[in-house]
Amino acid sequence: ITNRGAKPWTGVLRAAFPNRQTLVLPALTIAPADSLWIPINVPLASPLFCTQCAVFGNDDRLIYATSELNAMEFENGTLALEFYAPVEGTAVLRMARRPSGPYLAGGRLKSFDWDNATHRVKLTIPAGKAPLYRTRVALAMEAPDHSAFFVDAKRLLIGERNHVLTSYSSPELARRSRLKLPAGWTATAQAKSPLEIEYTLDVPVSLVHGDHVEFALEADGVEMSRARLTLVRPVALRVAEGVSLHFGHGQELPVWPALVPVEQPAGRTITVVVRNAAPEIRMFHVAMEAAPLEFSPATQEVVVGALAEREITFRVFANAAPANPIGGWLRVSGAANFSEPVQFVVIPRGQTVEYQAQMDGVGEPKYVLESSRVRAVFANAQGGRWLELVWKESNRSLLADGNTLLGPTRLKLSDAVLTLDPAPSGVKLEPYGDVHVQSGGGVYRLERRTP
Repeated sequence: ITNRGAKPWTGVLRAAFPNRQTLVLPALTIAPADSLWIPINVPLASPLFCTQCAVFGNDDRLIYATSELNAMEFENGTLALEFYAPVEGTAVLRMARRPSGPYLAGGRLKSFDWDNATHRVKLTIPAGKAPLYRTRVALAMEAPDHSAFFVDAKRLLIGERNHVLTSYSSPELARRSRLKLPAGWTATAQAKSPLEIEYTLDVPVSLVHGDHVEFALEADGVEMSRARLTLVRPVALRVAEGVSLHFGHGQELPVWPALVPVEQPAGRTITVVVRNAAPEIRMFHVAMEAAPLEFSPATQEVVVGALAEREITFRVFANAAPANPIGGWLRVSGAANFSEPVQFVVIPRGQTVEYQAQMDGVGEPKYVLESSRVRAVFANAQGGRWLELVWKESNRSLLADGNTLLGPTRLKLSDAVLTLDPAPSGVKLEPYGDVHVQSGGGVYRLERRTP
């Protein structure tokens, strides 16, 4: 279900099955420009939908959920479901027997409703946290004879030695267990107690930030527990003043590498957010370079807490007006070594610059016209698709949703006046004229003045 409107949509969904049965879902709420894949009549025993769920019968199924289902898995006697849930939702399952409980939703114990006549269990799905809105619920079906767990295993640091702790229900099970790793990975095991084993492994530096790896604990040829761990860099950098490409009025995508406008000769202050992904306090040295620009200070030292972030500031000066954009680097040393590319655009006071930059991460570089007040982005220098018109003082997009398609066009920007004239191409086009951007009292007006 896709909501293409500008307001939240609330309604009822009716699903008709081939056997002429009808299922009515309670009220659904979908945010503007959002979509939900609603699961209906999903069999739990099918490996297409549920991992290690062969213990369930053919009639056991997820009847429906009002949140988007991302994953299902069964381990250690517990059925776990992961949802995309911008708002609180409901899940209804049919089970051959009553689950033993407890029910854990969003990290908290909650009650569940069981209907003995229909063998249906009703679960509340808590809303996830922005921006991912991801939430996980787990329902204990029955107490297992044996169990094995990964203890708080969530992420691995790329290029470093990592430790993964596992726990077992008995010393005998711990001795018979082994850790299943991706191909090419190795780990050494050390018993921390009769019921705990810690595995040490080196994560290759060549792996991609944001990717995932899957581990499993196995005993007697049976997988007992799985973990999907995220691969992250030990340190991450973000330039707060980097521009974004707007999509209508409500969505924007940060440009990568970060693109920072700098006025000449005043320069500007740049804020760099340093995030430490390690579970301990670390010290980093951060340097910024982009010739012929000058930075003060040239390097800074920052101490960041475990799984925390801190801001540091640089002052950039542009004494010359070189060709735009200017490529540079943010370099980190100390507790971790990492380099992040960054771009700068120098705008002389009272003038307009034109340049090409990769704004959306795909295809050819986009054509940009920018002054101290307005930035306009087009697919190419001849016009094409008009992607963005931004009033820089408020970072507000002034184009309607869906952008605009132009014919062959001559483009010119002077302060807050954007001129679009048809280019000679053998095709007769009506002149688009000038677009005047006016601001006052928080109200913006685009005025088209044709010749």
